[in-house]
Amino acid sequence: MADDVDSDVDIVMNDLSIDMLLDSSGRLSSVPANGCKERSDRLATRAVCDTKTHSVVSAVSIQDANAFVERRKEQRVNAEQMELASFSEDLFSDEVLEDDEDVIVSPETRRRKKRAEDDIGDDGARRNDMERHFPRTSTPVNGKGMASPKRLPTVTIQTKTKSSNGSVINRSDANGALSTTAEVDRFAKAARTVLNGVHVINVLHATDARKRSFLVGSMKHGGALLGADELHKHFPNKKMKVFVVTYNMCEVKEPPSQLDGLLLPDEVEHLADMYVLGTQESTAARREWEISIQETLGPSHVLFHSASLGLLHLVIFLRRDLIWFCSVPEEAVIATRPGTIVKTKGAVAISFTFFGTSFLFITSHFTSDEGRIKERISDYQKITEGLNLPKRVAVNRYSSLQDVTARFDCVFWCGDLNFRITRSRQSVEKMVESIVSRSNPNFEDLLTGDELKKEMDSGTIFVGFQEGKIGFQPTYKYDVGTDTFDSSVKGRIPSYTDRVLFRCKRKNAIVCRHYDSARELRASDHKPVYGMYEVHLRPGKDNIPLAAGLFNRDIFLEAMRRRTQSHGAAILHFPASLLNEMSVREESVSQSESESQKSKQLKQSSKSGSLGNNKSGSYPQKAASSVCSIQ
Repeated sequence: MADDVDSDVDIVMNDLSIDMLLDSSGRLSSVPANGCKERSDRLATRAVCDTKTHSVVSAVSIQDANAFVERRKEQRVNAEQMELASFSEDLFSDEVLEDDEDVIVSPETRRRKKRAEDDIGDDGARRNDMERHFPRTSTPVNGKGMASPKRLPTVTIQTKTKSSNGSVINRSDANGALSTTAEVDRFAKAARTVLNGVHVINVLHATDARKRSFLVGSMKHGGALLGADELHKHFPNKKMKVFVVTYNMCEVKEPPSQLDGLLLPDEVEHLADMYVLGTQESTAARREWEISIQETLGPSHVLFHSASLGLLHLVIFLRRDLIWFCSVPEEAVIATRPGTIVKTKGAVAISFTFFGTSFLFITSHFTSDEGRIKERISDYQKITEGLNLPKRVAVNRYSSLQDVTARFDCVFWCGDLNFRITRSRQSVEKMVESIVSRSNPNFEDLLTGDELKKEMDSGTIFVGFQEGKIGFQPTYKYDVGTDTFDSSVKGRIPSYTDRVLFRCKRKNAIVCRHYDSARELRASDHKPVYGMYEVHLRPGKDNIPLAAGLFNRDIFLEAMRRRTQSHGAAILHFPASLLNEMSVREESVSQSESESQKSKQLKQSSKSGSLGNNKSGSYPQKAASSVCSIQ
């Protein structure tokens, strides 16, 4: 994103600046790895990076740029030292664009400035020559900071001139073009960074609007909201990122206040397009839980839909610009222990269609306790046969299949499945300790005793499902508030009870990019498990009931209010020990100042009494005794 680009990008500066390519439509495209070898037929761009303008300077050909460099070298040799320094300072100026409230300098303003500098002589002639080869755009920027779609957008890049060995070069001493392939590669990398933040509003032609109708608005034509054009606009590679979490919360009274380690782990570089969180033994403060998630993700995402059954809860957050491409969400629940008052075991499911891909998300809680494999398999069968989805949104010809997971293109199943490791507690703890101590931990040996993997391999449960590679410690059971395995009398065997599984109709339509456990969350006796997945999308048709921008507005507004308050209340977060130390020092200083002030007041009163202002003579005596008591 453009906001991620630093205002000062530490790259090498030269006369040619950054190479970027233009396709047939005039849009910028990224530079290939071998771009430095194919520069002769390319178009180069001269620009300086500014994240506030979000625009890109117009392009010139490499031939013209090289010709300009040669003329500049000749002028440098022939010009006097004073003229050379002035020209170098102008050439390497950071202010290529003179921004005034996001308005780029117009051609008329530039011409007036040139006429005012005509008496400069050779130096003015050189400046005119430079601007002829590196023209400035004259397109005004609209209110959103984007240039007109008919002109090449501009993005300013603040640069620092450096030599090939990394030392800063004085601008009057800088050389001409880049001399090494490594420097060109650095420019190409910076160019790609800039391009990632460039966004151009597409032109909407009236002819396309006139053609738009139900018949034309299909996935094969340009008028469809869910068609190929819109899909390509938002997902050029047709792949979206889905982040799935399962967490047995052990019925905590208040949800965790810090969720960065769970939703924004260090291993994940970019935010996902969709966040799905399934909780078991969920907190009663579900609204607070949803607000905490919204606070963590920020305004880029919104709560699309949530559903619950007893202590089971499922919530889906979407990037706010993607909520227009979803069908209405549908939900279904099923209890595997219908006789109980509080529903702790069962499943909650939400389904919807995104563009042309149908999704099903399930969170479940299976029968607990060791050795009850048959009961857990029975829970799975009840859920797959009992969930009534889809209801209104017809997904495809598979809607009549008995297994609900076979009716959708992409299925994610997360939950506390309660499958255990068939080993003794001592052997499991020793294996975990040995594996963790290695430089490259591998838990495959430990997983040979996993009940779920055995049943999946035999085909009795989760047929067609896959799971990411487990590279983390067992997620159950821990002493609450610690990373210590269960030390109670029961001494439960550490196991992988919390899992995220996925299934897709087309091969490799879902790819697991990261699968891990958030061990820093210690409020429960379970550790939450999360996975980042890449899902291949298909275009769709507009003949389904659309959600039309549906999201939970109350959760969004409350979370944004809290984010604003917390940001204004405390910009810096200090450790508790440092805060306590600061508090003690502050109390000590204030007490000392108070005592000193009282002493001065009493001395002053005593002095005034000795001058005879008090006729009774009693006040000086009291003052003296008070001073003595203080001393």
